[in-house]
Amino acid sequence: MNGKDTLVLTGTSMAVYAVSRAGQGRYPSAILLAVVVGLVLFFTRLYVPLMLLTSLLAALLLAPARRKRPALWLLVPLGLAVVLSALGIHGLADAYSRLQAEFVNPLYGVIRMALTPIPFHTTKHYAFLDLPQVFHWAMMPALVYGVVRVWRRATLTARFVVVYFLLMILLYGMFDALQGPRHRLQLDCLIALFQFYGALGLLRQMVPPARNVPRLRQPTVPEGTRS
Repeated sequence: MNGKDTLVLTGTSMAVYAVSRAGQGRYPSAILLAVVVGLVLFFTRLYVPLMLLTSLLAALLLAPARRKRPALWLLVPLGLAVVLSALGIHGLADAYSRLQAEFVNPLYGVIRMALTPIPFHTTKHYAFLDLPQVFHWAMMPALVYGVVRVWRRATLTARFVVVYFLLMILLYGMFDALQGPRHRLQLDCLIALFQFYGALGLLRQMVPPARNVPRLRQPTVPEGTRS
């Protein structure tokens, strides 16, 4: 694990914030932040901006009231065109060749990526991951439910984070070399978000809502009995 993974994690968090600003109609700050984050991520992991923009385009298609964001319908395809032109035919062909060379069954790969490493089966140098991984496994139902809850919010940002998360775990699930906890680190901000929403939703279902108990009136004391 190195500083590049932490940088990608930070960039992913900032990209989500930029989308939320755009969803609120604050386009100047959203565009400025997106450009800065895009440049950093392009020179760090060049496929990440491509996945972010693809996810945002899918979120525009899937989010309600999509016709109310004409600026995004112009900016997102433009950003995709810029990234694809920067990658070039050679870069896209090289990525496709790597996918063919390292392709594994995504049904197996996604599960492996999500659950690796097995708690208390790590090497001595990675034993510090045992307890966090136990928590990660225990929170898996909350994570799955959290994805559903966030999706139901039906905002542009909610749809964006869900689509991006699913696309990234599918991508990692198809590459054998990308299925360790190191590459999952850049998704930790989204994993924590889904775990929080899922755990909160499960707790609300388990704990019955407090009933409105009528307040008892103070008993009146006859004047003659007051001391």
